[in-house]
Amino acid sequence: ECLHFMKDDDVTAATLLESRFLTGSERLMRQFQEKGLNRYKKHHSEKFASAKLASLRNSLEGPGRTIFVTEPHIKEGMCCMRDVQHVLWIERARRHVVNFQDMAHHGGFSFEEVRKLEEAYEFFLRVRCELHFHNGLRQDVLEIEAQSDVALRLRYTDDEGGRGVEKLMGDYYRHARNVRNFARHYIETKSRGVRFLAKLRHRFLTSKVSDNLSLLGGRLYFSEEPTGTPEQIAEKILGVFLVAQERDVALSQSVCEWIRRKLLEIPIDFIRSETVSRAFLSIMAGGPNTGKILTPMHETGVLGRIIPEFEELNCLVTFDGHHQFTVDAHTLRCLRELDRIQLAADDYPEPRFCAVLKNIDDRLPLRFALLLHDIGKSSPGS
Repeated sequence: ECLHFMKDDDVTAATLLESRFLTGSERLMRQFQEKGLNRYKKHHSEKFASAKLASLRNSLEGPGRTIFVTEPHIKEGMCCMRDVQHVLWIERARRHVVNFQDMAHHGGFSFEEVRKLEEAYEFFLRVRCELHFHNGLRQDVLEIEAQSDVALRLRYTDDEGGRGVEKLMGDYYRHARNVRNFARHYIETKSRGVRFLAKLRHRFLTSKVSDNLSLLGGRLYFSEEPTGTPEQIAEKILGVFLVAQERDVALSQSVCEWIRRKLLEIPIDFIRSETVSRAFLSIMAGGPNTGKILTPMHETGVLGRIIPEFEELNCLVTFDGHHQFTVDAHTLRCLRELDRIQLAADDYPEPRFCAVLKNIDDRLPLRFALLLHDIGKSSPGS
């Protein structure tokens, strides 16, 4: 019966794949494993893994989905518990892993990224448990009214470093962001462990767009990692975003990780570099996808190196009743909405906005006004 139900429903399959012996008949448990679980893994594991990979992709790429909400759903929200479980289920089906430690030894994962994934899952579990205790029932949305009590239960206290609630939410966004980075790379590589096939795909299916960049599936990859002086590396980093903006394509997670690593390894002065300033002005003065390209610039840390004050808004929560998202996410959504107005023309729900935008010849000041309109929120009293 279990095998029959697993074949018909991947939710049931996911549950039974996690089954473990607690008490009762060990012989019956062995029969269940041999005649149920093992048969399912042998004949249906790839179908199951593909379904869970599709669910993970839908979670990350669904319209309007973001990790930067002020009242996150701890279980089903983007890059929360369910998405981590999707990864574990896929790995359990494809590589027979049991836990996070097993993942670190299979499929090309680094110990560091698996550690971050496990820490995120444990954090979400603690928050969810305290949320249930607070409400006295199953409630998985961390509502603003509950955040103070949950923060206190988890020993986030108010001090000179900030409010306990802000510290709690800052940790939430940090863990969700780590899950997002892992999951994006996981999806791009179709759950890792396929490096030889990936190399073949990149060799024969990519199209060259510059000396170092190639395009595959609407994403930019490095055909060869850039080298040079710190100033040259900074110029090449901005060049990646310029190419992505001009072609209206995304950056692969491998390129994003390279940029993050270079920002940590090399003392690149983005603030005083004329080359960086010119490239950034070109991006801000670009076409109707400026907000779109500023988002990965922020996620990789580049935007914060150019405008350090904007980095102070990273994962910042305000309780003024006006922000549904964190301050940085709210700002970038404003810029993407401006992109939408420019692209939609007369089809935009508010036609008068399109009419106003058409009369603005130089949109660079408007974009900077949107980018900087909440820049002071990180300062007390702003």
